[in-house]
Amino acid sequence: MKKPIDILELYKGHQGYLASRSDRIPIPKFEGVLGSIFTPGPYYYYVMDSASLTFDYCSASAQEIIGVDLTGTHLSSLLNVFHPEDMPFVYASEDHVAKFIKANLTAQDILNYKFSYAIRERTQDGTYKLFLMQTVTLATNEEGALEKVMGIHVDISHITDSNSYKLSISDITAENSNFVIEVFPERYGKEKGDPGVKFTKREREIIILIGEGMTTKEISDQLFVSEETIVSHRKNMLYKSACKNTAQLVAFCIKNGLI
Repeated sequence: MKKPIDILELYKGHQGYLASRSDRIPIPKFEGVLGSIFTPGPYYYYVMDSASLTFDYCSASAQEIIGVDLTGTHLSSLLNVFHPEDMPFVYASEDHVAKFIKANLTAQDILNYKFSYAIRERTQDGTYKLFLMQTVTLATNEEGALEKVMGIHVDISHITDSNSYKLSISDITAENSNFVIEVFPERYGKEKGDPGVKFTKREREIIILIGEGMTTKEISDQLFVSEETIVSHRKNMLYKSACKNTAQLVAFCIKNGLI
């Protein structure tokens, strides 16, 4: 499969999805966005110019993790790191994202959504590991065409090595419901467990903090609630998900696109 050509054709097929020009727009501030992203393991991040599909910026950790400095390079440089067998899933997921944005979101709404899915990536030592790729839009034009997009790729191989091949669409303001799309249900089937599990905004916040290694006390301090409240939420989440411990809970949430 010619990965870069497929992706380019996909984006061109969604008229008005990407801005025709955004090279004069400075890189938007992204520190606040980065702080709200789920990062339970080693990660790298970048800001991509959507019109040219080139990377304006890439964190130094990319060189350490995947052995590539993406700054100034074309999107194809990143696609070449993805496992070839996962490219049909990437293509289908990106198609779902473009359709969802064009059909449902205004220019302002787009900035409030995060799109996530897992994919195998080649690391610096040549082995493939499972990463959670999360993308958020930093800037659009007045018509809602994407201008600047931020991507965060987190190594989750220590949590799970199984890809559920699901796309998660999340409102980061928590004002609207999250969506989980079975991209290839006929090929991969359903995940074990209850994919219909619903967590509250507070429960999702706690799961994310648990996944990032925070203790009950640290979570209670950050959320300004008692430790007993955190313990109670954790018990409820374990019950809802039928998980035996928090490690299973975090893996369950990642596999089912719940965080």
